[in-house]
Amino acid sequence: MTGCRDCRSGLGACPWLFDEQGRTIRLRARQISLSTLEHLARLLQEGPQAHLDLSSAPFGCAGKAQAAAGLARVLTLDGSLTALTVGSNRDKALWKSMVPKIIRANPQLQALTLHGESWWCDCAGQLAGIACRQPALERLTLRACSAATAMTLLAAMPARRAGVTHLILDAIGTTGCASRFLASLIEEIPKLRLHRLTLVDIDGFGRTRCTTLSDALQAASCRTVLELPC
Repeated sequence: MTGCRDCRSGLGACPWLFDEQGRTIRLRARQISLSTLEHLARLLQEGPQAHLDLSSAPFGCAGKAQAAAGLARVLTLDGSLTALTVGSNRDKALWKSMVPKIIRANPQLQALTLHGESWWCDCAGQLAGIACRQPALERLTLRACSAATAMTLLAAMPARRAGVTHLILDAIGTTGCASRFLASLIEEIPKLRLHRLTLVDIDGFGRTRCTTLSDALQAASCRTVLELPC
């Protein structure tokens, strides 16, 4: 793990960690502030395209609007991200306005992970529409959300469009609605141009529902490859 060039030269402790092997940038400081953004900009400018993991990166209480604007400016001006992970965050209004701009400003973005429920559950449709129209974005992951949010995303994904080819639904909460979630998969997946659908740790998805899904997609002549949790 390393930091930006200035910090590696002994000028201070970098607030960001860069995993050179995985090409992943994560926040080491307790929060995103204006003082951390110069370091992030340097990291993005220094090397090959990278994965920025903001899954646990809150804004500070003081000047959060300015910090959010600064982060959006860095990520839209640089345009070098190949993968982005955004996590559940108490500042959901800020993230909801920023994430669409960041996605659009990084046309080479190949993977997007939306983690957690609280900040984006009411704009899943908007984000799905934006993400699926990015020509390079191949992998879309929805993690630790409710089945309702997952079903909203599925229904909003444009049918038969270039873009996302691998959809990963990970740790989706289906308590009380596993049958409706299964029906949504059966209805929506054949409409999409997906090469692969991966389900991981889905509540209530035992062998019977996995078999039902596989048989239904086969009957619909759906060529999507299934990776199921059973």
